[in-house]
Amino acid sequence: MTEVPFDPFDPNNIDVSNTEIFGCSSEQERWSCRKPNDQTFFRVDPRPEMQMNLPLVKDKSNGDFYLVPLQEMQKQLAREMRLVLVRCFITRDNHYGIWPIPHPVGQMGGAIFESARVAAKEAESKWLRLVWDGNGYKYHFAEGNIPEPLQCPLSMRDLIEKCFQSQVIMDEEHAFFKQLKGL
Repeated sequence: MTEVPFDPFDPNNIDVSNTEIFGCSSEQERWSCRKPNDQTFFRVDPRPEMQMNLPLVKDKSNGDFYLVPLQEMQKQLAREMRLVLVRCFITRDNHYGIWPIPHPVGQMGGAIFESARVAAKEAESKWLRLVWDGNGYKYHFAEGNIPEPLQCPLSMRDLIEKCFQSQVIMDEEHAFFKQLKGL
């Protein structure tokens, strides 16, 4: 019997069971894991299967996120990693992405997470853009009559793969892992 290789983009293979260690159009060329910018109106996919928690590490030098699907690597990167709620979004020009909304850690980030979560919920049914006010996210609804968005044609598994591609830390040989460990 042939062994099936591990698929790091399959949501069923991404282990987030140990929470203690946590302190689109098919032709699109650029898929992203980022917050929609403050000048872009967007909508959030309301389907439950298009949102989930992911273990991510953010490269603070450029804002890129890295997926850490294996618990073994999560333990090694526990200081840098965050558990985030990811929501599929679409912009007015039909660009899809994953919006990473970090869960609060202890007493830090609760108001920010809640304001982002509320904005994401509002964006399920209305076009809006985010505005940072220094304490959390506010949002502005579109004033025009923007047509309903297209539904993302990809599954969450395929969207995760498009957004992260080579930005998956599977072992100690990954360049960003080595950078974080000073290797």
